[in-house]
Amino acid sequence: MVFKVTLNSEDFKKHTHTNKTSRILLVEDNEEVNLIIKVLLERLGYEVVSTSNGRTALNMYNKSYDLVITDIIMPELGGIELIQRLREQNPEVKCIAITGYTNIETPEGIPVLNKPFSTSLLLQYVHEVLNDQITTSTEKIDLITN
Repeated sequence: MVFKVTLNSEDFKKHTHTNKTSRILLVEDNEEVNLIIKVLLERLGYEVVSTSNGRTALNMYNKSYDLVITDIIMPELGGIELIQRLREQNPEVKCIAITGYTNIETPEGIPVLNKPFSTSLLLQYVHEVLNDQITTSTEKIDLITN
C-alpha cells in the first residue's frame, strides 16, 4: 500500500521545526498510522523513532526524547500505563495521546487527539507541547477534531 503525505504551504511554514532537532518517540500499533505520522514529522525536521507497542517504547525511552506521542489502546502495554511509567522515570515527560475511542480517561495533563485528526491539528499540538504552550502537568486537554 502506498501513502502520500502532503503538507499545504501554510502548515509547512507554520510548523517547520528549525531550532534544534527535537526527538520524538512515536508509539502506534497501526502500521499505516505510525508511518504517516512518522513521515510527516520527519518532513518538518523532527527526529522520529517509532515502535508499535508500549512495552518496547518503555524499554527504548530515555530522557533524550523531547516528546512521546502514544496511542492509548495497544496490545501488551497500553498508552495510559506507558505514560504513567514514563512519568515515574521522568515527571517532566511531554506526551500527546492519540485514540480512536471516546470517553477514555487519560493521565492528568495529557492532551488527547481523537482519531481521525487533521494534519494541521497534529502539527499544532506537537508544536505547542514542545514549546510549553500547552500545559501538560496540571490539566487534561481534550481536542475535538472537525
